[in-house]
Amino acid sequence: MKRTFFDYISSASKEKIHSQTLGWLLSKNCNALEEEAKKSFLQLLIGKNVKDEFTIKDVLVEFFDIDLLIVCDSFVVVIENKLKSSEHSNQLEKYLLLVQKDIEKTRRNLYLKGLPGLYNENKIKFESTRQKIQDSLGKSNVNSYFVYLNFINKNASNDQYNNITYIEILDFLKSIKPKLSTNTDATILASYKTSLENLEKCLIEFGRNPYMRRWVAENSMFNKKDMLSLGTSFPKKLDSEIMTYVIENNLINTLQLNFLNLVVNGLSSQIDSTDFEVNASLSQTRQGNIHIKFKKMQFSFSNVTCNFGYQIQISPNKPRGKENIDSIGTDKIAITTNVINHRVLIVIDKQYFRKLLKNDCDLTHWSPRGIKKNGSKGNYISITKTFEANEYFTDFNVDKAIEYIKEKALKKESFIYSKIEKTYNSMKRTSKK
Repeated sequence: MKRTFFDYISSASKEKIHSQTLGWLLSKNCNALEEEAKKSFLQLLIGKNVKDEFTIKDVLVEFFDIDLLIVCDSFVVVIENKLKSSEHSNQLEKYLLLVQKDIEKTRRNLYLKGLPGLYNENKIKFESTRQKIQDSLGKSNVNSYFVYLNFINKNASNDQYNNITYIEILDFLKSIKPKLSTNTDATILASYKTSLENLEKCLIEFGRNPYMRRWVAENSMFNKKDMLSLGTSFPKKLDSEIMTYVIENNLINTLQLNFLNLVVNGLSSQIDSTDFEVNASLSQTRQGNIHIKFKKMQFSFSNVTCNFGYQIQISPNKPRGKENIDSIGTDKIAITTNVINHRVLIVIDKQYFRKLLKNDCDLTHWSPRGIKKNGSKGNYISITKTFEANEYFTDFNVDKAIEYIKEKALKKESFIYSKIEKTYNSMKRTSKK
């Protein structure tokens, strides 16, 4: 793999560098692309052809928390760029409300009420920011397009965003000829394309090679320096050049999320969305998780909305910086709440989960180690069980991983589903008394 300038500054894992590079490619200061190629590129990003003639007037990076804002004659394009991080704080709705010319007050209020903190303070800050953005955009803001850009085929939670990946951008850049093959800007573009090609190789290898997925999962909690020292003698089943590139460019999170989201996308296309909601995440310790909310098993407890769910943690339980692995992953039956209310969680724990563990012989080997204590940030409680000795989630390919979850938790006759249903019915009966 040829290391480019972008690789040496670890651009593969740095959102701002990608946003700045893409913004530069679309700007008037870039001579690597013809104007028509820039317009075609922008239309690829927004997912549709703009019928009227337009001019790209300005490109703004990190404009009021917006990763990339492209200003044209009569429309603007908002690009949310995600590499390692996930959506948070309903940010996609926030950008829609800030940038669109006209918004409904009820929709704004619904967004503001969902934010932490005092409503009036949130409203004042929101209105001030919105006014500044509207004043800056002026008449350019007749129409708005919204783009969700990432490496890993993860769709935006908001359907007003067009979903696109860096691999699609790479394919587009490969398909066009630079404006001048000898100018400096064309050289920079060529270097950026090579960097994206290197990333594509890592994604392909991670999906193809279960040994790579396992190594990444087992060593994800180590820092970059420690992982490089561990990798001085990679197992023969791993491509040492690719593994070194992954570590040096901080791609551990990106690769884990890619695998998780391929599983989530596959599951989402096969299950009834009225019954289940599926998401993926990485914890602060880089442990990969797939979350499944049982949407019909929702109840209220002391005016707190609670949902039953199943969570599979694919990475080992291992103390940070230590060699010993406690387990190779866990199953979790969890209750999540819409707010952090430890009093409610403690009551649910004592009245239901501990009774369940005590009275149900099938749950003998499960433990309440996932219960969040007062002062923590978690809004869930869970009971967990480590995987069987011969099971390791990252050894599965995507199709097998999907079937594993469906068989284990999403069929009514499965152990997980039956236990969740039994506990839900018990809690529902009790709460009515």
